[in-house]
Amino acid sequence: MRSILCAVLVLLSLVSPRADEPDPLRVADLLFPESRGWPRFEELPAVPMGEIDAAGIGRLRRALRTEAGPDCPAFALDPARPLRRAAMRGEALIYSGPAHCREGAITIVWRPGNRPDAFTAEELPYRLLRLRAGAEPNFTSHEPGCCGDPLESYNLVGTRGLLSVRSTIMLQVPAGAVEARAERRFEGELVLRTAPEIADAYNPDLSELLDQAVFGNIARRYLAGTAGEQLLGLTDAAGRRWSLVRIAREHNVRAYHNPLPVHLGWIAE
Repeated sequence: MRSILCAVLVLLSLVSPRADEPDPLRVADLLFPESRGWPRFEELPAVPMGEIDAAGIGRLRRALRTEAGPDCPAFALDPARPLRRAAMRGEALIYSGPAHCREGAITIVWRPGNRPDAFTAEELPYRLLRLRAGAEPNFTSHEPGCCGDPLESYNLVGTRGLLSVRSTIMLQVPAGAVEARAERRFEGELVLRTAPEIADAYNPDLSELLDQAVFGNIARRYLAGTAGEQLLGLTDAAGRRWSLVRIAREHNVRAYHNPLPVHLGWIAE
């Protein structure tokens, strides 16, 4: 039990703010470059606070499901996170940010209901990053892990359909990393890491928590012949070159060590 508590404390320390904690928008723009020209969610027209009166707030609340449980604080408008107005398969009011009733994020899309005084609400477990509104909206989103889960995902709904790339809250992206895109095939075995540094020591606490052996910052090991896309390059203080790579999902079958089954991480060159 003590080891499990220690492992939980380790995970909690990993979600604390860090100087090298990646900006979700930057990561999504790297993974889905076609989205870079789409408006950021925060750039969409904000609904003025005074436009929705108490009765309107009540109608919005009544449409909620998961954000309206008995132990959940009443949903309220936050001046720091105003509702946005956009076309998402019809005119909609949108909240996107921290969830009210659980860890993680939520996007709520309100649309007019069958009655003039009612709304319907769609509740989605992610935060919108960019949104190109329309009858068939395109967007990128970030779905953080909930309740101590170290995994998270970045998603695209766009011209390539639905794409999802799994990452981890442990991923580090130093400020000095620069964009360097290239398609890659790796002839030798591949070690995917959560940070651009060599750390291979056995971690007994995380191993117990994840129920498999964890060594340092190693997320996955792949057989030779694995393919992926290089996104960023970095040279560390010792002169070692590193690349942040996205491993193609179809190469999951080549992964033979999976403490963190992610598709995004660092490799030493």
